Order: sequence, then structure tokens, then C-alpha cells
Amino acid sequence: VWACVMGAWGLARTGQIGRAIEVAAHGLAVYRAAPQARLLWGPAPYPTLHSWALLFRGELVDAEKAALAEYEAGLSEGGNDSEFLLGLVLAMICIGQGRPVSATRWASESVAALRGHGRLIQLRSALYTLAEARTLLGDVEGATSALDELDGLPIPFVRLMDSEVLRVRAWLRVAHRDTVGATALFERAMAVARDSGDLVWEAAAAHDLARCGFPERVGD
Repeated sequence: VWACVMGAWGLARTGQIGRAIEVAAHGLAVYRAAPQARLLWGPAPYPTLHSWALLFRGELVDAEKAALAEYEAGLSEGGNDSEFLLGLVLAMICIGQGRPVSATRWASESVAALRGHGRLIQLRSALYTLAEARTLLGDVEGATSALDELDGLPIPFVRLMDSEVLRVRAWLRVAHRDTVGATALFERAMAVARDSGDLVWEAAAAHDLARCGFPERVGD
């Protein structure tokens, strides 16, 4: 059951989107068929990973529809995990759609729910997503506040999502008109993602670097 969660997560990040969707669906089927093996989080990780994979594949409309349906179903069943997991992926989808107001709302909801649960790794994801959404809104102070909270989490050993956090810090430098600092951070984000085999976020950082006017630094 848990292997399918981590397997789908890893497959999605390494660009194996179709396989990630299959593994998430298999995990949900096993979860429903084996009550003794169920997760404390409930079934929410599986539809979250499904929608996340659709986002990575560029199917934003389908990703949002799937995530929103599962979010509402989860809340109707009293599942707080749906609130913070699916709310988080909905924030990411809204960022991809260029809807920073909605992204900020979803990310803020996820952050609030996660603070109450004490799940710090997921809170880290929600905080960098909130910072990204606020940066896109031009709310530099709010973005900085979210990153400050992220930096204060007592999990310095956790290196998951480092490339994403670096990308958000880079966009904050862009907001400060510091293109030199932003470029350095985007390049670091690319390197960190590449070293871990994270093709999706390496490509995202490369795209960011090109958008900032440095396509020649992207390489192959």
C-alpha cells in the first residue's frame, strides 16, 4: 500500500507519468481491498498523486477536475487529509494555469490544515507553494514570510523538494529585480534536480531560466 504511494511519487518526478498513474490506481485498489493494510492518512494520497501526475503531463483541466472531485468527496466523508493533500495539488494546478489568487487560497488552506496535523514534510511543500503563489501575485512580503516559516521547520535533514524551493527563491529574486541572483538559483535548482534524477523539476528550472532571458545556459 505504502510502496504504491512512494512508487507513484518517484515515477511522476522522473517523468514516467503513465506508469505513475497506473501505480496510484493499483495502490488505491489494494487499499480498498485490504482494510488491515490501510494508511493512517486514508485514501487521499492516491487521487492526489493521480492529479499531480496529470499536472506534470500538462493535462491541467483534467487534473483540476479530478482533484476537486476527490477533495469534495473527502471532505464529505470527514477526511482532513483530503483538505491538505488535495488542496495542495489544487494550488499547484492553479499556479500552472496562471491563477495565483486561487493558488494562494488553496495553498493557505493546506498550510493551515497541515500546521494542525504536525506533518512537517508536507507542510514544507505547502509553504513553498504558498510562497510561489504569493510571488506571482506580487506579494513579496507574504512570499518571504512563507519561506521564513519553511526555513524554521525543525527538519533540516529533509532534502525532498529542494529544487522546488530553490526555484521559488529564484522567482523572489526576480521580484526584487535581482536577475543575477535569480539565475544562480535557477541553475542550482537544475543541478539539484538533475543529481537526484528528477526530470520534471529539472525541466521546470530550465524553463524558468530561459524565461529569465538565459536560454543559452539551459544546455541540452
